[in-house]
Amino acid sequence: MNRENYSRNPKSENKRILHDHKGRVYPSLVAMCRAWGVPKNTYLWRMHQGMGIEGALTAGVTAPRGGCPSRFRNAARRAA
Repeated sequence: MNRENYSRNPKSENKRILHDHKGRVYPSLVAMCRAWGVPKNTYLWRMHQGMGIEGALTAGVTAPRGGCPSRFRNAARRAA
């Protein structure tokens, strides 16, 4: 997680607040992920893979994660 996404909570010296790519403020990572409808582990995995906050929060659940592009074409063909 990038440190620039966190800031100090002015009401409490010990707590931090989290900002998403649109500037909205959330009390925790779980609250932000819940608001965007993304599982926390999915968000953390996407960040670990090098995606930015916007991509990690807005990418669809069927977004390609790498590998062979034909794998996705073949899966779509089989599903049809």
